[in-house]
Amino acid sequence: MQETPILPWYKHRWPWLLMIAPVAATIVGIAFLRTAIVTDDGMVVDDYYKRGKEINMELKRDKLADSMNLVANVEFAADMRSVSVAVKSSTPLPDTLALTMVHPTQDDYDIITVLTRSHDNVYQGALAPITHPARHWYVQLEDTAKTWRRQTEWHPSNGRLLKLDGSKLAPAD
Repeated sequence: MQETPILPWYKHRWPWLLMIAPVAATIVGIAFLRTAIVTDDGMVVDDYYKRGKEINMELKRDKLADSMNLVANVEFAADMRSVSVAVKSSTPLPDTLALTMVHPTQDDYDIITVLTRSHDNVYQGALAPITHPARHWYVQLEDTAKTWRRQTEWHPSNGRLLKLDGSKLAPAD
């Protein structure tokens, strides 16, 4: 009678087939863990109480802009390289203002532009290139001391003109 040689375990296919699922799950788990560690979730804040107080302070800024009867008409250039803002206010305004285009999901893509008075109450500034376009932006106009602000939501598909008049922000589509 002839004996068949016993092969070592690694020469059989069944151990390998049984190891595929745990090895694949381990690799995917390590990839997810790396992604969770490396990427930043800009939407999470550590101190909710402090952030809540800051939100109330920001609402005071909106009310101050209301008391100033501040209205601004923003016009973006066709190439999105510059912006012009015509401002009407019952109180004198400083020579420089800040226009912030807030990306709806990633704060790393926000664009902050310093506007300088060109004549009367018209301010102009150069925009940084938009590296990550969005369907809508939150546009804020404020003084450099951050005592007042006007803000609204802007959909680029609706045109280059935008009015900041104190109307309330609505939830995004």
